[in-house]
Amino acid sequence: MVKSGDYVAELDQFKAPEGIFWRSEDRVAPHNMYTKMSGLDKYMAKLDKKKSDFQSWDRQALKSDKTESDLPAAQAIRLPVSTGIFEVSYHYDTASKTYQRFQGGEAHQDREKGQISPDVVIAIMVNQKLSGDGNHMDIETTGTGKAYIFQNGKVQEGNWAKPNAQTNISFTDDQGNKIPLKSGQTWITAVDNSREVVWE
Repeated sequence: MVKSGDYVAELDQFKAPEGIFWRSEDRVAPHNMYTKMSGLDKYMAKLDKKKSDFQSWDRQALKSDKTESDLPAAQAIRLPVSTGIFEVSYHYDTASKTYQRFQGGEAHQDREKGQISPDVVIAIMVNQKLSGDGNHMDIETTGTGKAYIFQNGKVQEGNWAKPNAQTNISFTDDQGNKIPLKSGQTWITAVDNSREVVWE
C-alpha cells in the first residue's frame, strides 16, 4: 500500500543511513525494529522529502459538566473485531479516568509502561471484506460512517469523515459540530458495519 500510494513518503529501512533504524535483541523479529523522529527527519532531508503537514486534532475540554452528564455511561466496552485471544474490551478506571485495555480477557500489558490505558477510545464503523488473496481484510478507511467516542466513562455517538487518504479523520455530532476530545492517548478501532459495539 505504501509503495502504491502517493500520499506517504516511503523510507526504506534497507537503504537508510546507519543508525536511523535498529533492531533490539530482546524481541523476536520482525517486531523488534525501532527508530526515532530525529532520525526520520534526517532521512527525509537526505531524500529531499518534505516534512509531514499532518494536522492533529484540536483537544478541548468537554463543553460543560451538564453536557457530559447527559451522555450515556460507558464503564465497559466490547469491540467485536475478533474472538478468542484477540477479543478486545475496555474497562473504565475512575481513579485514572482512562480505559484499561483487555485482550483475550487478560489485561493488555505494555512491557515498559504496564497496563495499556488510553484516555479516549473511538470505534469507527466501516465496510470491510476478505481480500482477493484471502490472507487479510480490506478495510475502507475513507468516506464517512458512524462513530462511538468513549471518554470520561461516557459515550457519545457521532460520525467520522475522511474524504481521502491525505486528510485526517474528523468526528462530528449529528448536527455537524466537532466532538471535543479529551487530551491524552487516543485509540481508534475499525469495526465492521455488520457487527455491533456494546457498552454498559
